[in-house]
Amino acid sequence: MDALLLPPSDGERAWRSWGAAVDLDNLDGDALVQLPLLAGRLPAWTADDAGKDPDREKFLGICKRGWAHNQLLYRETADVWRLLEQAGAHPAAIVGNAAWALLYAEENAVRPLPSLEILIRREHAMAGKQALQSAAWILEPDMPEHVGRALDQ
Repeated sequence: MDALLLPPSDGERAWRSWGAAVDLDNLDGDALVQLPLLAGRLPAWTADDAGKDPDREKFLGICKRGWAHNQLLYRETADVWRLLEQAGAHPAAIVGNAAWALLYAEENAVRPLPSLEILIRREHAMAGKQALQSAAWILEPDMPEHVGRALDQ
């Protein structure tokens, strides 16, 4: 997080300290999610006087993986949006991480998109639920079975 949040020179020091302490072949899920946020800074930090950091391609590959994952989620979000429109659920907005990623692509960062979130009006909740279930989407376990009624209470 220091590599991401600190000014570039301090961030690079944090990056190098972190990089020296990790095994790239055994990164945890948090690191895999956060590394793409550094996509704009990594090319400069992984180049050295002798040419390239030996792990440069691994780091950039992780960033590319995050970007590719996001592209699939953007496509899925567009498909769900169209499905909701066709069902008369009238989607109103894309929210959450996807909205931030679309609006603020700072320093070529690849923001992780762990989910897709689309808002629809309360009176269209049942139409949206039925459309998604018809398209083989599965409700979260804690989601009320009678969405429209639960939202009105």
